[in-house]
Amino acid sequence: MDPNTFPTKGNLILAKNSLALSRQGFELMDKKRNILIREMMELIEQAKDIQSQIDVTFRAAYAALQKANMELGIAFVEQVSYTVPVENSIRIKTRSVMGTEIPLVEYDKQTTNTPTYAYYSTRMSLDEAKAAFEKVKELSIQLAGIENAAIRLAAKGRTVTLLADVADCGSLTISKNITLDGGGHTISGNSSISVNMPDNAAADVTIKNVNFKDIANGNKLSAFYFSQVKGKLTITGCTFDSIEYEAIQVTPMEGAEVNVSNNVFKAKADGTQVRHIHIEMAYGSGFDCEGQNIKLTVTDNQLHGTVSGDASMGIWWVGTDSTLKVDGNYMEHPETVSITLSNGGVHYNRGDLIYPARSQADADVDDLIPAVIVADKASGESKINAYNTLAEAVAAAQDGALFADILPHCLFLLVLSVVYGLFGLLNLKVIPENPRELAANDVV
Repeated sequence: MDPNTFPTKGNLILAKNSLALSRQGFELMDKKRNILIREMMELIEQAKDIQSQIDVTFRAAYAALQKANMELGIAFVEQVSYTVPVENSIRIKTRSVMGTEIPLVEYDKQTTNTPTYAYYSTRMSLDEAKAAFEKVKELSIQLAGIENAAIRLAAKGRTVTLLADVADCGSLTISKNITLDGGGHTISGNSSISVNMPDNAAADVTIKNVNFKDIANGNKLSAFYFSQVKGKLTITGCTFDSIEYEAIQVTPMEGAEVNVSNNVFKAKADGTQVRHIHIEMAYGSGFDCEGQNIKLTVTDNQLHGTVSGDASMGIWWVGTDSTLKVDGNYMEHPETVSITLSNGGVHYNRGDLIYPARSQADADVDDLIPAVIVADKASGESKINAYNTLAEAVAAAQDGALFADILPHCLFLLVLSVVYGLFGLLNLKVIPENPRELAANDVV
């Protein structure tokens, strides 16, 4: 009650009415909270039960499929798979729980398990595999609805914790400011996580302690995707292992804050994965800015293996008034990193910003500081190579290459004296002494 309010009987009655209304509102909100918590706990229990069933059924299905491949041949089993009809009966409805719309996934369950192939030319192992995968399909549909419902029921600021591994959960969309804590569990198969805030509102989303493994959805979907980020995004303590397309794809908007730290990225063994990290400023048609006033932190990560895309870590179109920290990482192939600053529509290579880096995956200090770096060109989506000696750099450089030192000023003077003598032969350009403090429009 306002201490300046006159102590009259009328004001006393108003204060008592206000107190009674506040207590009633508190009781209603407390009941709503209890109902939502109970509903969420029930969903979590259902998800745990279904996930355990999926794990058992998947193992049985793949064992039967492996046996069928050995008995009938992989080519024949593949031909039989083409006869399986496409499941197009899935329908998504919604129901309201205390004002929160949660999905109900339905489909037309087959009453018969009649095979689409002849009994004469097949064996029982194929029948067992078909029945098991039909069960997996049914359980996956149920699990997708339950997991999405749990995410939607989570209140703003709450933490959603995985209690079991998740396989083939489809595209899971986060539309609230929550923390998704994997608890060390694995998300695998036909799965992806994206953030889509209502009305493109500012987000405060954290993804941590999740193991993404063998993500293969066939739709060029990243394991994690957040388009036109507003607000804050943190990805930490996660592992991305053998991702079909990209591990992380993010496009920040003006004022966004993105932190990708303490993660481990492992490329597919066959080298077909496109990228580990793809952060591209909201730039071009349909976007509002060119990486202005954005804070990016990508540090203490491990990037292993070879990728097929244009960069293992690509960070592009960072505006001159943005903050960028990308050192302190371990990169098995630092030459595949591409970092581009942007100023008024002109783009400049700054791959040197990844140094100092870490020479070993298990190193806890930034001990990798090369003597000379060489960029293949001054502008555009170019990459850099690092060398321990100037002789190695000059031998490897091509016409139009850019030199920069990473050593103290005294060595840089020596570098300049040698490089200037080579201008006529190599047509080389030189970056000033401290490339970290070099503005985009200062590159010559």
